[in-house]
Amino acid sequence: MQEDTFPAAERILADIENVFKRDPKLKEFDIIPVTVNHNKSPLHHVEHCLALESWCVRHVYCYAYHRLLDTRHFRHRRADPEVTSRLLLGALLLNPDVSTFWNMRKELVQSGRLDVQSELHFSVVILSRKPKSAEAFSYRRYLLEKLLTTGADKIHLLEEELQVCAVAADRYAGNYHAWQHRTWSMMRLAETDQLWLKEWQWSEGWMSLHISDYSGLHYRQFLLRHLLGDGNAGIQVMRHCGTIEDQF
Repeated sequence: MQEDTFPAAERILADIENVFKRDPKLKEFDIIPVTVNHNKSPLHHVEHCLALESWCVRHVYCYAYHRLLDTRHFRHRRADPEVTSRLLLGALLLNPDVSTFWNMRKELVQSGRLDVQSELHFSVVILSRKPKSAEAFSYRRYLLEKLLTTGADKIHLLEEELQVCAVAADRYAGNYHAWQHRTWSMMRLAETDQLWLKEWQWSEGWMSLHISDYSGLHYRQFLLRHLLGDGNAGIQVMRHCGTIEDQF
């Protein structure tokens, strides 16, 4: 049997897609180490968490991978956007490191086939399993830029991105890509001294719980440089530091 003709792959991919459609609060995806097919659905959906049994992962991924490459290679042929979207959903959940598939996803967003907010949710689910995925964070920045062109609320977007970054940093120590995305989010979305000062104070608390995380420390240095470059904010930071020193 060829890997790309696994007969149950299409049904499994459709089931995964249906979970995303039915559960807007879906928050996690993972792979369960089950090596034997028990002749039942390998998909598990419990309490807003989705999992796929490991025995079928290779088969499903190969099926989606080969079909997507065929679609990409024969671009002159009209492909069904719904089918392409479903194949990309499964392929990226299982392996989010293929830039070509993210670019195909972007094309569906640009054509209006995929909703930006739904795609932000999709990337959060991917980051739950692969919190260090540079491609997933890059995709989020692409989506955020599109939202900004529509006049979206920057403060609301910033709150969401900071939360996503915090979760990813907690899941993977020294998560450079999460901190890089947090840096980008502050530079792109934080427009007031109050937001920068709040982030500075947050970083102090986070570092006190993750003392050995050098990526978090570099981020704190980034915040300090920005704040010291601003007169009023810099004065407040120095006063805050003085208050800390007085405690010792």
